[in-house]
Amino acid sequence: MARLAGNVEVRKAAVSKLTEQNTLTAIAQNDTSAEVRETAVKKLEDQSVLAEIAKTDSQSDVRFEAVMKITDQAILTDLAKTAEDSSVRYAAVSDLEDQQTLAEMALNDSSENVRNQAFSRIQDQAALAEILKTEKDDEILSKILRRLISPDQDFLLKLSEEPLGYETRIALAEKLTDQTILARIALSSDSVYERTAAVTNLMDQSVLSKIVQTDAFMMVRSAAIKNLTISAVLDHVARTDSEELVRQDALRKLGLAGIRQINLSGRNYKKLVSQLTGLPVKNNLPAGEPSTLRMKISMESQATSANYSEDYVYSESFGSKRYSGAQATASILLEDYNVTIRETGNIPTPHRISQWAYMYPGDAPIYEAENRALAFALINIISDLFNEKSRGLLGNIARNNSDEEVRLYAEKKL
Repeated sequence: MARLAGNVEVRKAAVSKLTEQNTLTAIAQNDTSAEVRETAVKKLEDQSVLAEIAKTDSQSDVRFEAVMKITDQAILTDLAKTAEDSSVRYAAVSDLEDQQTLAEMALNDSSENVRNQAFSRIQDQAALAEILKTEKDDEILSKILRRLISPDQDFLLKLSEEPLGYETRIALAEKLTDQTILARIALSSDSVYERTAAVTNLMDQSVLSKIVQTDAFMMVRSAAIKNLTISAVLDHVARTDSEELVRQDALRKLGLAGIRQINLSGRNYKKLVSQLTGLPVKNNLPAGEPSTLRMKISMESQATSANYSEDYVYSESFGSKRYSGAQATASILLEDYNVTIRETGNIPTPHRISQWAYMYPGDAPIYEAENRALAFALINIISDLFNEKSRGLLGNIARNNSDEEVRLYAEKKL
């Protein structure tokens, strides 16, 4: 039936039920319908027969299906090197493991798709390094550089003297370790991404200090902060940079381990701030003490309402309104650094509410929501800025705070 039926769909259905390999081979090689041949190929197991079909079938779909069934590495190598159809070579390369053959294909195949696929399969560092020496394509060069774990620095120095494509320049800066070359790139490159890559590996403190105070782009300045260790420069940047994110990065790197007390202005949450930070808190002290952190707290809070019918809370706008929850946003301004930390606290609406409870906004748990929001914000400050003291403080909050949500938040930060 599989070989004699005139209808293609009938033959395909019959072939799909066959298991006898000789019959499947005959159909895969001789049937007039590419669809039927492809169906037969999917059931073939003989690797040499599949290789022959991959090379000689008149239809690319059949050839591709044949090579996808091949697992023999020697046959895949032969197909990768000799098949005329680039889709067959691509499929062969996709399952090829031999690193040397993959390197040859990545360098020499006439199809860009095949070359890229071969390159993506190379894991051997020596093979990648060999390709690096002769490859000229900007995209491939940049990919090779990024995949090399310990590239030859002498070769990279020679490469840095050549005219390179945009992506390769960035990738090269990511891998270079020579501080003189990195400093030159970081100070003079016209590419913000190349400067950022160079700064990431730069350790020269005088150059980093210059970059963090003069580069026009915040991405470069923030990258410079990561390797900068001069406290006076970090403090200057934390107080004066035009971008709050850069000030935050500098402040995070600087840390607040030297803080001995908090000068609180704005909303008065003196007791809660003292409990969470473990520091004495005073109100409205004159500015000037370097060991005193000036904080200003502001709060936006409101009751949240819900409608109910017979004890159940509904979101629809019918029934009687009750104030059954609250939400608040706490903002803590670190005044010396003009950095604001914001967090939101929410006391959700319960599933059921009494028809007599929370009749007015003042009945809602607004104060609890404010305390939660403020606690979240303070935990962020502690975890980011209090450095050596942070783990002890966060551990204490995670163990002892009366609010379960605050305990869980602190635990996540540990």
